[in-house]
Amino acid sequence: MVNLGFMRSLYSVAGQLGLGWTDTLRWMWSYYGSRLPRTKTRQTGIIQIRTRRGLEARLNLRVNGCDCQVVKEIFAEGIYAVDTRNVRRILDLGGNIGLASVFLAKQYPQAQVCCVEPVPDNLLVLRRNIEDNQLPIRVVAAAVGARDGRTKFNLSSDPRQHAASDSKVIIEPTGTVIDADVISVPSLMRIMGWDEFDLLKVDIEGAEAEVLGGRPQWLAKVRYIIGEGHIGAGYTVDACRRDLEPLGFKVDVLKVMDGAWVFLARRISF
Repeated sequence: MVNLGFMRSLYSVAGQLGLGWTDTLRWMWSYYGSRLPRTKTRQTGIIQIRTRRGLEARLNLRVNGCDCQVVKEIFAEGIYAVDTRNVRRILDLGGNIGLASVFLAKQYPQAQVCCVEPVPDNLLVLRRNIEDNQLPIRVVAAAVGARDGRTKFNLSSDPRQHAASDSKVIIEPTGTVIDADVISVPSLMRIMGWDEFDLLKVDIEGAEAEVLGGRPQWLAKVRYIIGEGHIGAGYTVDACRRDLEPLGFKVDVLKVMDGAWVFLARRISF
C-alpha cells in the first residue's frame, strides 16, 4: 500500500533538489519501483536524475528504495555541508555509490578526491556517477582497515549496510559473502602521494573502531573528519572523543538517526 505521507515527503525532496517533472517521476520510481506489487524491477534498474538546486549533479541510483535515501541525506539535507576551509585533499572511506565523493568534489572543485569502496555492485554505480559528472576522482576497490590484507564481506539486503564478517553491526544478510582487499589509510596516502590531507569522510559500517581507534599516527596528518558512528558496533561518541580529542580534535555530534550518529571532528590544536 502506498503511504501518501511518505509520497508527499519524496515529492518535497524532489523540490529541494530542483528536479524537473521527468526527473521527479524517476525519483519517485526509485523508491516505489521495488515495492509495488508485481513490479519486475526489484532492485535491478538504474535511473538518473539531475539536481538543479544547490550543487548541480547527474546522479545515478538504483531502483531499490535505499539509494534515494542517501541522495536525500547528502544533496537535500546537506549532511556533509559543514564549515571546512581550504580543503585540497579528500579521502572518502566507504564510498557506497559515490554520492558523497561527487558532493565533496563539487563543493571543493580544486580538491583531489580518493574514494574507497569494496562492493562490486556499489562500484558499478559509483564509477557511473563519477564519469557522468566528469570528476577526476581516484577509486580504490577495497575495504579500509588498520592494516593491508584481505577480509570477507557479508552483503546486506540494504546496500547501505554491507559489512565485514567480523563487524558487530546488525544487518539484513542476503547470505552472500564476498572476498575483499583491505587497505590502510597510510597505504592510501602513499597511492595518492599525500604526506597529509584535509578532510576524511568515514562511513564504514562498524569498522570505525579499527580505523580510528588506538590513535594511529596518520590521524596527526588530517584536519577534519566527518562521518558516521554506528550504534551497536561498539564505537560510541565517548570512544570517538577518547581517540580524537587527545590528538587536538574537537568532536561535535551533528545528528542522531536510526542506527547511527553523524559527527564532525575539527582539529583545533597541533
